[in-house]
Amino acid sequence: MTNKYFIYCRKSSEQEDRQVLSLDSQECELLKVVKANNLSVAGIYKESGSAHVIGRKMFNDMLTRIENGEAQGLVVWDESRIARNSLDGGKVIYMMDLGQISEIYKPGKMYKNTPDDKSWLSMVFMMSKKESDDKGVNAKRGMTDKAKLGWMPSAAPLGYKNTPMLKKDYKEMVVDEEKFPLVKRLFTEIISGKQPCQVYKEASKIWKLTSQLGTIFSKSTFYNLLTKPFYYGEFEWPKGSGNWYKGAHKPMITRDEFDLIQKALGKMGRPIAHSHDFDLT
Repeated sequence: MTNKYFIYCRKSSEQEDRQVLSLDSQECELLKVVKANNLSVAGIYKESGSAHVIGRKMFNDMLTRIENGEAQGLVVWDESRIARNSLDGGKVIYMMDLGQISEIYKPGKMYKNTPDDKSWLSMVFMMSKKESDDKGVNAKRGMTDKAKLGWMPSAAPLGYKNTPMLKKDYKEMVVDEEKFPLVKRLFTEIISGKQPCQVYKEASKIWKLTSQLGTIFSKSTFYNLLTKPFYYGEFEWPKGSGNWYKGAHKPMITRDEFDLIQKALGKMGRPIAHSHDFDLT
């Protein structure tokens, strides 16, 4: 019986796949492999998503179909398209052990169902996982270094914007000239004694303040931003870690003003933000 093969293309938007061919380009190159080796194709899968975690829908569907005998091999751009985690990689090797997968083709190489090829493929899967793990560690280290410089490693809160002209890992937060004065007005109105609920109504209906994405300024967004220490110049990174940093961005209010607002929110039945008597990193 002639073996049949699934072409599997995968690309993630994450850092791990920045240099990988597009899905369409992968398919084009793999069809050349199919033609050069006179392979019979049972189907083509093109999937967007990381292989660092389990749960890829198309990948799992493809393996199920192989278990059902619809195909006996794979054609992929490289080994990391199959797996960057130990579970998926281990499953493919186990399916080879069971004889369900006979061959895996990639441009310039073929893995047969032999002890040597399976051992080598296992090592390549492990190296793909390590590469992905290392990039994750380096990314976290880079974000911590950025926090130490005073730049919060996240999307800019309402009233600020990330500088678009710099490299992604080094964006700074600058004042949003259009929304900064409106958000600051939220704070000053409450400090002057106006009820927060009234300020929200005016901001959304009269001032026409919108969310960061230009959508409706929701009440939850309103109350959430009123409790963000970022607005007086400090931020926690990572969130919930207890590590606080002094921001390099321009503060919108003072800490004393922030504390006054927390008291006003407390009187309204809203939870008062946690104590800010912490040592900055």
